[in-house]
Amino acid sequence: MPRIIYDSDSNEQPKSTTRRRRPVHDLLGGEKVADILLWRNKYLSAGVLAGATVIWFLFEVAEYHFLTLLCHISITTMLVVFIWSNVAALIDRYPPRIPKAIASLWVVSVVGSCCSSLSLLYLGLLCIHTLPALYERYEDEVNHLAVRGSHDLHTFYRKLDSTVLNRIPRGPIKKMR
Repeated sequence: MPRIIYDSDSNEQPKSTTRRRRPVHDLLGGEKVADILLWRNKYLSAGVLAGATVIWFLFEVAEYHFLTLLCHISITTMLVVFIWSNVAALIDRYPPRIPKAIASLWVVSVVGSCCSSLSLLYLGLLCIHTLPALYERYEDEVNHLAVRGSHDLHTFYRKLDSTVLNRIPRGPIKKMR
């Protein structure tokens, strides 16, 4: 595990002996969004989190109908895509790729059938809002655990491959013309 060096004479953050190529702030864009996600502007970050919490409260606890809003947004999006695909030929643009959108909506519907969509969105926002700041603070520990977990997964896969997957009979490979 990487060592952390503490300087007892100052109140600075601990210095790590391992360095990443780019700071987390730069990886997140280096602008206001990065400042909000890393809690550099605490009032704005707290405001975003409080706003999301109020919206979640209105929809989940106060039982405001999120499905109605979602349906209206979907209808509007379908209208825009319909107009765009019809006008695309007139302005020499490519129409939108609908099959990728349909697959994405199908994945969302499968996940949404397992849990509340709004709770899933709130959980995603909560993770996006807190995990970068936690990673920046505990970077060395997270990196160590990630490397160890990756090594454990590779070891597990090698064992699974040698004991199970290699014993599956394979037929002849057909040649493509």
